[in-house]
Amino acid sequence: MALESNLESQESSKDAYKQHFEIGQRSLLDMLDGVNKYFVMRNSLLNAQIDLKNAEQQALAAIGIFLTKVGIAGAWSDIQSAYELALLEKGACSS
Repeated sequence: MALESNLESQESSKDAYKQHFEIGQRSLLDMLDGVNKYFVMRNSLLNAQIDLKNAEQQALAAIGIFLTKVGIAGAWSDIQSAYELALLEKGACSS
């Protein structure tokens, strides 16, 4: 939430810098700096969203493995199989 509101704020600043540049109150460098700050903030937000999805997937995989190990297979066995396959493929790719 904080990153999203920061992105909105940075977008407003970027737009204001652009308007000020167009009427001659800001230099091109100022405007480009505002655009750069916006894209850096946007990149931070996207990275945070990706990190969250990765953490969710890792937690689900860990739960699936735990449930299988304590004898509750069911729907989680497919998750465990996919997770173990991904680990094997990752190990094969990093060798």
